[in-house]
Amino acid sequence: MYSQWLWQFLMFIIDVYQASYIVDEVKDKTGKDIDVSSWKKEFVEDLPEQQNGYDCGVFMIKYADFYSRNLGLCFNQEHMSYFRRRTAKEILRLKAD
Repeated sequence: MYSQWLWQFLMFIIDVYQASYIVDEVKDKTGKDIDVSSWKKEFVEDLPEQQNGYDCGVFMIKYADFYSRNLGLCFNQEHMSYFRRRTAKEILRLKAD
């Protein structure tokens, strides 16, 4: 297991990388500069985890969906088939339920 110092250092590196990636992507796609220094960082405990090698995208969509609706992350791998079908329907209708 990582020491507390090493763990904090790794989290710092990940934060810096993710922030610079977002800044670079926005600049590339829109030509705009954004400032992410004021963004609040959160550490989510008990995050639902995928149990296979192909549901990562569905998990990410549902993290954002549940978080944006202020819902607890009360789903797991067993829900992914339903969420995959529901997301496809929402995309086809261009409307989220």
